[in-house]
Order: sequence, then C-alpha cells, then structure tokens
Amino acid sequence: MTSLDSVRLPAIVGVAAILVALGLYTVGAFQSSLLSEEIAERKAYIARHTPLDRAERRAKAYWKRYPDVAAHPFFGENGVQGIYGPLVHFDRHGRSEGRLWDR
Repeated sequence: MTSLDSVRLPAIVGVAAILVALGLYTVGAFQSSLLSEEIAERKAYIARHTPLDRAERRAKAYWKRYPDVAAHPFFGENGVQGIYGPLVHFDRHGRSEGRLWDR
C-alpha cells in the first residue's frame, strides 16, 4: 500500500458516507409534511383529533371561568405549566375551593 493509497481510502470512505447521508436525508425529506401533501393532511387530521386539542379547550374554558387563575404566573395562560396549568391548579387548589373543572 503506497502513501497515495492511504490518502485515497479515507477520502473515498468520507465521500461515500456523505453520499449515504445525503440519500437518507432526501428520502426523509420526501416522507415529511414539507414535500408530501398526503402526509401534511394526515398530520393536520391527527392534530385536530388528539386529546391535546381537548386539553387546550378545557384549559381555555377554565381560564375564562377563573380570570385569577388565568393571570397566575404558574397556572395561568402564560404560566410555566402551559395548557396543563388549569388542571394542576384544580387538582391542587380548585377542587377544595369548590371550583368546577369540566362543564
């Protein structure tokens, strides 16, 4: 093995690795919602029909019903708990205060 071969082999392996990575990236891109309308529609359907949507609706209803909770820095609309803040508030405080959760 000459010194030229010892330089070529790593270069060939490097180029092959880059080509494989590029091929995998391309396959992934065509299976994403950016390039596939069918996948974008499926993702939109899932987003509309997930429990997260229901949790968000319940959170907004609780915040609307109880503005003091909505303004709270921990449980509120801009609080660190996000859409789970109202449920956490209800479990920790609201139930014992006689607040209503889901109506």
